[in-house]
Amino acid sequence: MKSSDEPFTLLDKRYPSGTLIFEIGDNDPGLNTKLAALVETTGARIVGVNTSWVTDGPSFGSNKVLPHLPIRIAMAWMNPPTAIMPETAVSSSNAAMAIRSHPFAPIV
Repeated sequence: MKSSDEPFTLLDKRYPSGTLIFEIGDNDPGLNTKLAALVETTGARIVGVNTSWVTDGPSFGSNKVLPHLPIRIAMAWMNPPTAIMPETAVSSSNAAMAIRSHPFAPIV
């Protein structure tokens, strides 16, 4: 999935900045089913095209059209939050305290 930082025109239709672009070759065969489910639940509008030739605005290969990479975040505490150790439980009121009181390290 990619999105364009700027508006573009494709097949005589103008698309606003932030438009999501799904390239079939970069996705698994179930992409159509997943997108259809999103349309059903969100009301999003999907437009299928058979070209990526942009007549105005950034081309899909430019630095103005950026891929959205999967987010990979992990946090490890020395003591996991439990009911037995309430000081390690994370809630909106003590989230900062819990993070400061237990060492954690990013896993890359």
